[in-house]
Amino acid sequence: MICGPRGIIEQVKNRIKSYCWNLIEEDAISYLFKAYDKIKIELREGFKVGEWVSELKKAYKDNDENRIIKINDGEYLSKELFYMIKIEQGKNLE
Repeated sequence: MICGPRGIIEQVKNRIKSYCWNLIEEDAISYLFKAYDKIKIELREGFKVGEWVSELKKAYKDNDENRIIKINDGEYLSKELFYMIKIEQGKNLE
Protein backbone atom coordinates (compact mmCIF):
# COMPACT_ATOMS: atom_id res chain seq x y z
CA MET A 1 0.00 0.00 0.00
CA ILE A 2 1.27 3.44 -0.88
CA CYS A 3 -0.27 6.39 0.92
CA GLY A 4 0.19 9.99 -0.03
CA PRO A 5 -1.42 13.17 -1.30
CA ARG A 6 -3.47 13.51 -4.46
CA GLY A 7 -1.35 12.77 -7.49
CA ILE A 8 0.94 10.31 -5.69
CA ILE A 9 0.03 7.58 -8.17
CA GLU A 10 1.49 9.65 -11.04
CA GLN A 11 4.70 10.24 -9.10
CA VAL A 12 5.09 6.53 -8.32
CA LYS A 13 4.27 5.66 -11.93
CA ASN A 14 6.99 7.94 -13.24
CA ARG A 15 9.52 6.60 -10.74
CA ILE A 16 8.80 2.99 -11.67
CA LYS A 17 8.99 3.76 -15.40
CA SER A 18 12.48 5.20 -14.86
CA TYR A 19 13.91 1.76 -13.98
CA CYS A 20 15.36 -0.59 -16.58
CA TRP A 21 12.72 -3.34 -16.60
CA ASN A 22 14.29 -5.47 -19.32
CA LEU A 23 16.44 -7.10 -16.63
CA ILE A 24 13.47 -8.95 -15.13
CA GLU A 25 13.29 -12.67 -15.78
CA GLU A 26 10.16 -14.25 -17.22
CA ASP A 27 9.16 -15.97 -13.96
CA ALA A 28 9.59 -12.82 -11.86
CA ILE A 29 6.91 -11.51 -9.51
CA SER A 30 4.79 -8.68 -10.85
CA TYR A 31 2.82 -6.05 -8.95
CA LEU A 32 -0.29 -4.02 -9.72
CA PHE A 33 -0.46 -0.55 -8.20
CA LYS A 34 -3.96 0.87 -8.12
CA ALA A 35 -5.64 3.72 -6.29
CA TYR A 36 -8.71 2.84 -4.24
CA ASP A 37 -12.08 2.91 -5.97
CA LYS A 38 -14.37 5.67 -4.73
CA ILE A 39 -18.01 5.07 -3.92
CA LYS A 40 -20.11 8.06 -4.86
CA ILE A 41 -23.81 8.68 -4.40
CA GLU A 42 -25.78 10.36 -7.17
CA LEU A 43 -28.69 11.90 -5.29
CA ARG A 44 -32.09 11.58 -6.91
CA GLU A 45 -35.03 13.90 -6.60
CA GLY A 46 -36.43 13.97 -3.09
CA PHE A 47 -33.19 12.86 -1.43
CA LYS A 48 -30.86 15.24 0.40
CA VAL A 49 -27.37 14.64 1.75
CA GLY A 50 -27.37 13.29 5.28
CA GLU A 51 -25.99 10.64 7.59
CA TRP A 52 -27.76 8.01 5.51
CA VAL A 53 -25.23 8.49 2.66
CA SER A 54 -22.35 7.05 4.70
CA GLU A 55 -24.63 4.24 5.93
CA LEU A 56 -25.52 3.36 2.34
CA LYS A 57 -21.86 3.37 1.30
CA LYS A 58 -20.99 1.09 4.21
CA ALA A 59 -23.83 -1.28 3.32
CA TYR A 60 -22.56 -1.40 -0.26
CA LYS A 61 -18.97 -2.10 0.85
CA ASP A 62 -20.22 -4.83 3.19
CA ASN A 63 -22.47 -6.26 0.42
CA ASP A 64 -25.40 -5.93 2.84
CA GLU A 65 -28.55 -5.61 0.75
CA ASN A 66 -30.90 -5.80 3.72
CA ARG A 67 -29.51 -3.06 5.95
CA ILE A 68 -32.20 -0.59 6.96
CA ILE A 69 -31.33 2.95 5.93
CA LYS A 70 -33.29 5.72 7.63
CA ILE A 71 -33.89 8.84 5.56
CA ASN A 72 -35.95 11.57 7.20
CA ASP A 73 -39.12 9.78 8.33
CA GLY A 74 -38.78 6.81 5.98
CA GLU A 75 -36.94 3.51 6.08
CA TYR A 76 -35.49 1.73 3.06
CA LEU A 77 -33.61 -1.49 2.49
CA SER A 78 -30.15 -0.65 1.22
CA LYS A 79 -30.74 -2.66 -1.98
CA GLU A 80 -33.58 -0.25 -2.83
CA LEU A 81 -31.06 2.61 -2.82
CA PHE A 82 -28.07 0.92 -4.48
CA TYR A 83 -29.17 2.34 -7.85
CA MET A 84 -27.78 5.72 -6.69
CA ILE A 85 -24.28 4.32 -6.22
CA LYS A 86 -21.60 5.14 -8.76
CA ILE A 87 -18.14 3.59 -8.54
CA GLU A 88 -15.25 5.79 -9.63
CA GLN A 89 -12.42 3.43 -10.55
CA GLY A 90 -9.02 4.15 -9.05
CA LYS A 91 -6.19 4.71 -11.50
CA ASN A 92 -3.75 1.91 -12.33
CA LEU A 93 -0.06 2.31 -12.95
CA GLU A 94 0.44 1.28 -16.55
